[in-house]
Amino acid sequence: MFNKVIFGSIFVATMALAGCSSDKHASLEQVQSDVKVVQTKVDNLEKDVSALKQDADIAKGEAARANQRLDNQATAYRK
Repeated sequence: MFNKVIFGSIFVATMALAGCSSDKHASLEQVQSDVKVVQTKVDNLEKDVSALKQDADIAKGEAARANQRLDNQATAYRK
């Protein structure tokens, strides 16, 4: 009788631990999947920022050129 109780408790403990470990494994897989999704989004945002930075640099150059033209016009029309 005592052996049955010990074996029963060992069986229950083993099943409980197996259940916990499989639950953690599923959670780990979910976290890994979430990390991959976030990494993809970060990569896309980095590409967008790079493209916007290039556009901003072009606009900055054009603005400087336009300001230079205006400065040249203002000096030419002085009285």
